[in-house]
Amino acid sequence: MLLVSCANAAARTCPTSRLSRTTSALRALCMSSRGDSLRTITGRCLCGGVRFEINGGLGPVVYCHCSMCRRASGSSFATNASVRKENFRILSGHELLTEYESSPGNRRTFCSKCGSPLFGTAADIPSARRVRLGALDNVDGAKAVAHIWTGSKSDWFKITDGLEQFEEEPPDSYCAPG
Repeated sequence: MLLVSCANAAARTCPTSRLSRTTSALRALCMSSRGDSLRTITGRCLCGGVRFEINGGLGPVVYCHCSMCRRASGSSFATNASVRKENFRILSGHELLTEYESSPGNRRTFCSKCGSPLFGTAADIPSARRVRLGALDNVDGAKAVAHIWTGSKSDWFKITDGLEQFEEEPPDSYCAPG
């Protein structure tokens, strides 16, 4: 499984990405999100001390409403997408990166200077990185496909778009890395 989201308050893993693709619509979505395998997406933290790049596409974009993502982002949800580890590279500021193990085997990486959340990893899925889209400089039209963990979303936020909603983890096919 490839982790795009996070663990919920009960520390259950949200496996929003396994390499299976069960529907043709999602297969098309994943292929279109990969798009040009030569494109480069750049990102950075708020202070600019940490810079990174992604060579290739993003996996499907999801809005995670679990309590951990809400607390880590200080907002009603976090916007995440998986990328392949081999396509993700830290360009500068490696010494500023700090990790926090939010649940067993799941690590959130952020800038120790400004606190910006940047990406996450899961020990059981070493081939992927879960990137926070707010840290990216350009996403070339990437669009969210779903709201996940809505069963633990904040009471003060109302979902009004037409995206699919999942009270907990979505089907595995929603989150293959780009």
